[in-house]
Amino acid sequence: MKANFKEFLNKIDFNDPSEYDFDSDKTIDENIKETLKNINKSSWCWTLFSCEGHNHDDNSQSLPYFVFIVKKKCIPVLLNILFNTLNPAINAPSSYIVILFGPLTVSLKSLLNINLLASL
Repeated sequence: MKANFKEFLNKIDFNDPSEYDFDSDKTIDENIKETLKNINKSSWCWTLFSCEGHNHDDNSQSLPYFVFIVKKKCIPVLLNILFNTLNPAINAPSSYIVILFGPLTVSLKSLLNINLLASL
């Protein structure tokens, strides 16, 4: 798997997030830094981009998000983890979207803004 992961990262010209020093990077949002560190320690799921969401001077807000790289066989594991975080009492539609790219190519409305960008 590591060889496939490295090959994929080379294709998109991206450094290996599992080897990144999150503690020394002062540009990473503090509220998600520990989460990023833990996700990227895994052997099956890593992050490419993320944001904790921010208020802007014009009173607008950016949404929090994570962009993942996930082993193909582990997509159900990640989806199960994500869906188990949802509150089942909430019935109202949300403006947040989950977009899945890869063998599942699906778009659905949800309470999360997650992109499964690629699966290995």
